[in-house]
Amino acid sequence: MQAPRFRSIAGLVITAAVCLSISGCGESKVNKANFDKLQLEMTKTDVESILGEGTYQGDPSSGVASQFGVNLAPSSNRDQIYLWESGNKSITLHFRGDKLKYKTSVGL
Repeated sequence: MQAPRFRSIAGLVITAAVCLSISGCGESKVNKANFDKLQLEMTKTDVESILGEGTYQGDPSSGVASQFGVNLAPSSNRDQIYLWESGNKSITLHFRGDKLKYKTSVGL
C-alpha cells in the first residue's frame, strides 16, 4: 500500500528538482543588449528591473579612507559603485544619489 504513495512523492520531488535546475540555467542578464538599455540618470530601481540586484562595491573614496581607519558612511553626494558579473563578463555602474552617472563593461 505504501508503494503508490512513495512513487507519488518521489515523482513530485524529481519534478521540483528538474524545474528548479531549468530555471537556474537561464541566460545571464549580464549581456550587451541589457548594457545598451542602461541610460544615464536611470534610477537604481530601473536598472535592477533590467539586470537584477547588483553587488555593492563601495564608493571610490572608501578605499583610501579605510587605509587610515576612517569609515565613511554612504552619502548621496558620493558615487556608489555596483557590480554585476557572469563568468568573464561584468557590468560596473556608478550611482550618485539614486541616479546612474557612469557605466562600464568588460567582456560583453
